[in-house]
Amino acid sequence: MARKTKSMFGNMKPADIKALGIGLELSMVIGGMAYGGHWLDERWGTGPWLLMTGVCLGTLGGGWHAMKMASGGKLPDFGLKTKKNKASTGQQPKQNKPDQSHEPKQDDTTKR
Repeated sequence: MARKTKSMFGNMKPADIKALGIGLELSMVIGGMAYGGHWLDERWGTGPWLLMTGVCLGTLGGGWHAMKMASGGKLPDFGLKTKKNKASTGQQPKQNKPDQSHEPKQDDTTKR
């Protein structure tokens, strides 16, 4: 009789696995940056300053990455309107045409 084994992730939904991955990545980034800051503090004798810098940078970078992953690879807009630089994409920038909406239009009924 074959023994049936269950997977550790067998009952989890794909969204749960994605959230678990995001959380693990966030903790690894923060922990890695903290470890790097602690190692540099010991090497250069700078006290806790590089450790704290590493934790802050890890939190900012990991949080940015977590938001990007949670939103499907795109960062939320947060209501900010940004203009893309067309020169960096190889496209020619659009020339602004003067606004002609204030000029009166002539139609055939007013001409005599």
